[in-house]
Amino acid sequence: MVQIERCGGEYRAAFTDMFVSYSVDDLRMQEEDPRLTAPLIREKIAPFFLRQAERGLSEIRIAVDGGIALGFAVFQIDRPGSDWCKRPGWGFIREFYVEKLVRREGIGRLLAARAEETLREMGARRLYLTTKNAGTFWEACGYTQTGGQLDNGQWVYEKEI
Repeated sequence: MVQIERCGGEYRAAFTDMFVSYSVDDLRMQEEDPRLTAPLIREKIAPFFLRQAERGLSEIRIAVDGGIALGFAVFQIDRPGSDWCKRPGWGFIREFYVEKLVRREGIGRLLAARAEETLREMGARRLYLTTKNAGTFWEACGYTQTGGQLDNGQWVYEKEI
């Protein structure tokens, strides 16, 4: 049975491994910037997100089944102290990933629901996220595309909770 866990010590390595896969395979970060190699993502970018969570600036949740990590959600309340604050007071689902072999099994919906629940508990009443490829998934989760598109081609989605 899939459980959603806070990303603590025992899941840090799994988060890092998944974050590299997400960055290289799903986001194709290296196509935008050739310097964004898997080793750099592993050594600098994934640890950045872990430090942000340790400092209380964001949250990371891991979907786990039988001790195996299957996906993650990185989310936050936009605040001036964050490195990303586009909509102060809004909840922001910042990064989101489910392993390819277990997609379409409800894990993404479970992760999204837990992120929304936690953001609501933190005081958010409105949420947003950006995505290039997963609009259909987010629409199925109740998000609406705003029509806004970022310079990197990602679309903005919103939801009231």
